[in-house]
Amino acid sequence: DTIKKVFLNPLENALFAEVTEKGYLMIYQDTTAVLQIMEVSPDNRWVIIVSMPAEITGRAENRYLLFDTARRKNKTPWVKEMLYNYQSTMPLYLESGDKGETYTLFFDAEGIEYRIMLE
Repeated sequence: DTIKKVFLNPLENALFAEVTEKGYLMIYQDTTAVLQIMEVSPDNRWVIIVSMPAEITGRAENRYLLFDTARRKNKTPWVKEMLYNYQSTMPLYLESGDKGETYTLFFDAEGIEYRIMLE
């Protein structure tokens, strides 16, 4: 199936994908947060969102979440497994390679870049 587009429904605090033959599929929902799309891969398969607490009491931390829309899966735990020093409060980025591959990357506190090819 082809993912035609990825979008947020702010009324449901949810991330959706429009998929050919299947219509709209919910990828993620968090009613306690405000969600914002940060980046989407050219093929709409990968998306990074930031999740911010809807109600702030004291210090609030934004969380960056990576989703595989084709599998409807949060891949942030996988990123944490692959990169021992990654925390979900650190911004994630997407990057396309020369052969159509997609990478996620982040920079640690020392400014060192880490990159993982997404499959």
